[in-house]
Amino acid sequence: MYSQFMVRKIQMSTVEYLKFEERKQVLTQNQKAGYAKGLLLYSLIIKYFIDLLTIFMYYYTISSLYQNINNE
Repeated sequence: MYSQFMVRKIQMSTVEYLKFEERKQVLTQNQKAGYAKGLLLYSLIIKYFIDLLTIFMYYYTISSLYQNINNE
């Protein structure tokens, strides 16, 4: 009787442990997906920021050239 109770308890704890491992694996998959999405978002923000800087530099260069042409 005592051994059956212990075996059943061990089986229950094994099932609970497997459920815990499964939940942990799903959680890590979700974390990896979230990390990838965040990385993509930050890379897009940095890309558009660099594009804006490039446009500003082009604008500044063209306007300074235009002013030099007008001053001469």
